[in-house]
Amino acid sequence: MSSGGVMMRQNHPASGTRALCRFFIPAWALLIALLLLPMLSPAIAESAASTPADIEQLFKDKKFIQALPVLETWKQTPPDGLSERQRLLLLGRCLLGLERHSEAIEALGSMQAIAPDAKDDAAVDSVNLLGDALAALNRLDEAAEQWLKAAEMKPVAAMEALVRQKASNYSRNRVEMDDAVSALLAAHAKAASAQSKARSPGGAIAANRRRLNLAVDFPGMREAAVQTAELLLEEELPREAFTLFLRALDSGLDRCFSTTARLPENQRQLNLVAKPPSADITRRTLAGINQCLASLVPDEALPPEKLESLIAAWSQALAATYRPGIGTAAPFIALSESGLPESWRTLCRWKAANALLREGAFHEARKLLDELPDKGLPTASYFAHRQGMACIGEGDFQAAVGFLRTAAGPEDAVLASQARLALAEAFEDRFDWDNAANEYAALTTSSPVHWHRREAAYALKRIAELRQRPPAADRGKVIALLRDDRSTRGCWPLGYGMDFHLLAAQNFITDRKGGAGPAMPCRFRTTDPKEKSRLWVTRLREKDPVALWNPHEKSHTSANRDDYGEQYPLENGPDLLMACDVPAGRHVLALYFANDYNYYESQRAYTVSVTDAGGRLLCLAPVRNFGGGLYKRFAVQGPTRLEFRIWRNMSINVILSGVFLDEWRLPAPPPSLADAFAMLPTRLQEAHAALLADASMALPAALPSLEARALLLAEEFRHEAQKTDGEPSALLALLEADCRRAAGGHIPAQDCFELAVKRLGGLGDRQRAAILLRSLTRHGMFALDKYEPIHRWTPPGSHPLETIWQEHFKCWGQTDAGGNVPTAMMRTAVALVQSADWRVTAKARHAALTFIPAAMQARIGETLLYARAKQAGREGDYQSADALFAETLDFLARKPDEAMRTRVLADRLEWQSYAGAKPEEVAATYRALEPLRPQQPGLGYWSLKVAEAYARAGDAEKAMKWLEKAVAQGLPEAAAKTYHQAWKTNIQDNTTGGGK
Repeated sequence: MSSGGVMMRQNHPASGTRALCRFFIPAWALLIALLLLPMLSPAIAESAASTPADIEQLFKDKKFIQALPVLETWKQTPPDGLSERQRLLLLGRCLLGLERHSEAIEALGSMQAIAPDAKDDAAVDSVNLLGDALAALNRLDEAAEQWLKAAEMKPVAAMEALVRQKASNYSRNRVEMDDAVSALLAAHAKAASAQSKARSPGGAIAANRRRLNLAVDFPGMREAAVQTAELLLEEELPREAFTLFLRALDSGLDRCFSTTARLPENQRQLNLVAKPPSADITRRTLAGINQCLASLVPDEALPPEKLESLIAAWSQALAATYRPGIGTAAPFIALSESGLPESWRTLCRWKAANALLREGAFHEARKLLDELPDKGLPTASYFAHRQGMACIGEGDFQAAVGFLRTAAGPEDAVLASQARLALAEAFEDRFDWDNAANEYAALTTSSPVHWHRREAAYALKRIAELRQRPPAADRGKVIALLRDDRSTRGCWPLGYGMDFHLLAAQNFITDRKGGAGPAMPCRFRTTDPKEKSRLWVTRLREKDPVALWNPHEKSHTSANRDDYGEQYPLENGPDLLMACDVPAGRHVLALYFANDYNYYESQRAYTVSVTDAGGRLLCLAPVRNFGGGLYKRFAVQGPTRLEFRIWRNMSINVILSGVFLDEWRLPAPPPSLADAFAMLPTRLQEAHAALLADASMALPAALPSLEARALLLAEEFRHEAQKTDGEPSALLALLEADCRRAAGGHIPAQDCFELAVKRLGGLGDRQRAAILLRSLTRHGMFALDKYEPIHRWTPPGSHPLETIWQEHFKCWGQTDAGGNVPTAMMRTAVALVQSADWRVTAKARHAALTFIPAAMQARIGETLLYARAKQAGREGDYQSADALFAETLDFLARKPDEAMRTRVLADRLEWQSYAGAKPEEVAATYRALEPLRPQQPGLGYWSLKVAEAYARAGDAEKAMKWLEKAVAQGLPEAAAKTYHQAWKTNIQDNTTGGGK
């Protein structure tokens, strides 16, 4: 430096460089500067007093010019705790805010040079900001490179921070499951946006395609697909645009029917399966498809007014698929029959097939998909994929392989990855280890979908372990995989658990078990010897139909067993194990999975493996897309011991909601309808007789084909019913119901059964109709006395016997011409009211009583009151039940009947505390009951009910005294210990959450 002069820096934002200029300052200027120094010192002091928080506030207020001198001053005198890296990061942000991009690049580069290997949040931010600065200078390729680099660094930085904080494994798993993909998605989105601003449609399309290929579904996926497809149309690439519009139309194979999750990370995922796409996306998608058709199949494009009508109808049909009932495909089927051009009809039927798959109507979906032409459009892969998934739902993995190979076509990379993953699973489920391993290995390197690569890599480890277990040569005699049930949802009493049911965790600290058949002991554990299976209750009383019905609470309950996997690293199990002793006989054993919407996880995907007592491999089955509830069904032959392993795979954890065991049976036609059966075509009689004969002797391996035959026969019964009326038509509906129920379609079977009842009730001969309806109370499961407890398990108003009785009494005439009740009718009514047959429900007795004269009613009044009280209790109206029990006891005081009084007191005690009665009132009911049944078993249970009443009132001391009395009267000590623990920890008062 020359004497008498000072070297100064001069900034040139436009050039991106800092030029050094030498010029001399006279001595008098230096003197003036020294005189002004006292005036500048307050500003310097102010800079020294500022904090990083002050700078952040200036940034928030966009006061970058005020922040810059402070940051420059901090180079010499930084605040306590502020490193030079942190200062340079703030400086880079400030310069970006001032649009001095080249200087920002220099500052950020200097920051990275200080610690080039750093992977902390500051390093991630600096790389992101560097990308922003490069993009502002239109250096888009370099910017995209930096954004992607930051995206790759972000999960590493987050994980290192969690390790330093000693955070839980759950937090670390969330980083692996969420951050990696979300960061890459954000990076590609920034790149696409930058390309759009630079008016480079080709660059925006390429960036968006990379983004769309990262995941099957993600927040903003449909918007990105539509935006990219619209750009492709502008580039005159209608075929490629059509493929992306299809991606936007596809709303997936999973559903949830409640829309609010507990945690933000779950809410983002839940929105994708619980809420339809926006109206704007639907409109733009259908308009874009119409524009594609105008180029590809000109005759099939719609004029504007018809397109608007289609958009409105499509939106309504789509909304129906987010409802929990069956029949959600009907609006799209109707739309496909409304005179639209063939390409549009094909798309409507494709959407209908998707709805059928979600409901478990696999046969119907396959039939519909077989009829779809592609008209030269890129739809074949979509149709083939859905056909393959239908085959997997039916357990027909061999047929699935062919369809899934076709689906792995070039049109859509994400769809191809889905198809290849399902193909690998199909090979694995057939024990075709080599082909499965080859497909999984290829996916680990070739799939663009991030999570598919992770799943495939883990699958290779799973196969390596499964290969060590020799497959049992006679496994078909022990177990076979049946078709999935996706329509029954949480209403298990419609078709499951009559013989045995285990409702996971519904007693909070234990499972709720029951059933009318032999018990099936189930023992749970995990693959980690140190970790027992956990129980979790999310909500005791739940409206979501996917949660299992809780017969004790008369409500749905979100509860499950789990493996505590969320607190283990990904790929480390511990997997849920269930060993069970299947009783003698042929059964359907079902595991119920529900992806609890409160904690919905889109990555939950399990593999169920079944081994025998010798460790031999018997069966494999995939479990995916169970937000709407899934019964994974197996035909099993007992007695045998089975061990089920539910592999966690790459899921956050394993959750299992219930286990059910039922006899597989197909009932013969009712003898009362033998004449109607003889009127059916011979081919139907013979087909039904052959099915009954084969079903009576079939081993588990034959049951899948028997179910398929039953479904085909059900369709034939339906077609024949369209040609007939009278008793044959009613019988055909009943036979269809029996066939569908035998194949696991309990909701369709219920609909068919109700149709049969209505057809019988509509016969012209009312007396004959009443007799036939009464005969139905002895048909099917009602023919077996062991199923009497079904009343206590079903939701109010859903018991099929109630349907029969309701129609039965419609057939009764009220009076004769003189206004009198016919004697025969009155005798029948009296017999029904007084009947001890469990098939005569409380509502039936009440309906029969209306036909009995008042004078006679007085003689049987206690029977009616008692029946009404029990019905109210079963329906959860405990206060009404208690009032009716009290009225019955008053009636009995005038007409002593010791046996009846015992029954009334026992049932009142069952529900009295739920009605809000004081513990002393419950105890008084017990004391009235005790002398009436001193030598009979069960007093221990009634003492327990009193103990529960005191526990509910918070009087633990008296609760324990009554619990000790219950043990002295025969209550098992293990049960008493369980109740004591529940009361001690106050778990039963927790009605909105659960604990592990």
